[in-house]
Amino acid sequence: MNSISTRLAHLCQLLYTPQKLGLLVACVIGIISALSAAIFQWGVGFVGTGRVHLAVQFPNLIILPLFGAIGGFISGWLVERFAPESAGSGIPQVKAAIANVAQPLNLRIAGIKLIAGIMALGSGLALGREGPTVQVGASLALTLGKQFRHARFLRKQIVAAGAGAGLAAAFNAPMTGVLFIIEELLKDVSRPTLGMAIVASFVGGVVSRLIGNRQLNLDVTELARITSDTLFSSSDLPFFILIGILAGLLSALFNHSILASLIFYDTKLNLRLPLKVALAGLISGIIFAILPDIFMNKSGLQELLGTGQEDLNTALLAFVAYFILTVIAYGSGAPGGLFAPCLILGAALGFIIGILAQFTVGSVVLTTYALVGMGAFFSGAIRVPITAIAIIAEMNLDLNLILPLMISSVTAYLVGEAISPGSLYDRLLERSGINLKHPEAKIQKLLTQLWAVDVMQKDVALLTSSMTIDQATQFILNSPYHSFPVLENDKLLSLLTLEDLQVLTQNKRDKVNSETLLKEVVSHRPVTINPDTPLLDILSLLNQNDIEALPVVEQDRVIGIVTYKDILRTCYQQED
Repeated sequence: MNSISTRLAHLCQLLYTPQKLGLLVACVIGIISALSAAIFQWGVGFVGTGRVHLAVQFPNLIILPLFGAIGGFISGWLVERFAPESAGSGIPQVKAAIANVAQPLNLRIAGIKLIAGIMALGSGLALGREGPTVQVGASLALTLGKQFRHARFLRKQIVAAGAGAGLAAAFNAPMTGVLFIIEELLKDVSRPTLGMAIVASFVGGVVSRLIGNRQLNLDVTELARITSDTLFSSSDLPFFILIGILAGLLSALFNHSILASLIFYDTKLNLRLPLKVALAGLISGIIFAILPDIFMNKSGLQELLGTGQEDLNTALLAFVAYFILTVIAYGSGAPGGLFAPCLILGAALGFIIGILAQFTVGSVVLTTYALVGMGAFFSGAIRVPITAIAIIAEMNLDLNLILPLMISSVTAYLVGEAISPGSLYDRLLERSGINLKHPEAKIQKLLTQLWAVDVMQKDVALLTSSMTIDQATQFILNSPYHSFPVLENDKLLSLLTLEDLQVLTQNKRDKVNSETLLKEVVSHRPVTINPDTPLLDILSLLNQNDIEALPVVEQDRVIGIVTYKDILRTCYQQED
């Protein structure tokens, strides 16, 4: 037995070098990211299939709005109740975390993002899977990294690897995952970061293909057929430039509409998140019920547009409808991404220009135009021209598309930047008080000039140590808050969440029951802050202790509580 332990210890010592440990962690990250992406895809497909099946059997003008409202409410409730940080795309949060801005990424966020995202997308909201898979991948990766004591200094690389693996698994496109990390999330790349990202994305792509029963090798016959469907000539080049110009203009309008929608929901609609997402689901359901049946399945619509099998009216309707549907859905705060909607909008735009080219120069390959439009609109909206080229070429296994994609994607990027400079994700972060371009400027100044008393929630839900586990559980479930100070004789004993309570009771399940008192299962005094603790110190404590809330104590009395969300909201309001 001692011999085995010695060998295991020696093996761990060999693995615990920065390079070897990084590669080992990257491999595991790739596997778990691919599995989570597969679960997400299956879940969205399962819920979405049920929705379509019911809409076929019963009046869709009743089923689709009802399904959208109920699914949206459940999704919004899960996010608001258990993980407010999982709202929206998730990519801005990951980008901020990689830039060393304190952002919570943990197992709870990954789980809620997965379930809430399945409900939101499956119920009909016009959003994509890639944002959630990026945040889930990054959250799972960081959770895994914390299990390795020697991996603490690889935090940035681990988060980036998880994000890249999540994106690679979502699209079965490993190269795209790596390029997106370089182009959008990191901006600058070190050798360790790039190495981990490549390994994690490669493993994620391979596992994703295996789970989907897809071959790892390329079928030469199939590859030749695909290439023959995307031919183009010199007479097409002016139209590819036109696609880029229009994509740049319309994607800038799209980004502006997304931001305007977020402001509208936040300022004009005084509703909680579950009701906002339910409203978006209801409106989306009504619109889908009015549209032709093909619109109920966005994957099918994207495929038809991408293969040039639809007509001009359908393409025009698809562009207008999905533009509106995506703006409505994203503004509500629903957990979903923008990649898939951008691809549908781009395919519709490219198809429309292809029809115009047919009238002008004669026969053209509409498939080429649709795919080029995908890359152009994606580049204009997300502002990642290299990633846009890679994702279309890699998804279609067609290098023949690279030249027209380069022309249209770069044109769209330049036009979009000229009209509205900056990444959409940076602007979304700025709404939360995070400015990655000037990390030492406004936000840092605010963090040193504001204190706990400026951001804390004064209305605190308190538990007492004499409560039973059953009473505490019911109290927590019926409360809109997430963290609860536990008091004993009016003095702070602990800080509790529903997840903490579940873990405690699970670990001591042979010693506790529903009538066990809280003071018998919680005994540690939590990290606390004073009213005059600077925000910079609060963020440091939250990050160092991997916690999401800190009680504010004055003279042994709890007077408030501070969370990440409180800090971000206050900084944003102060900047305005």
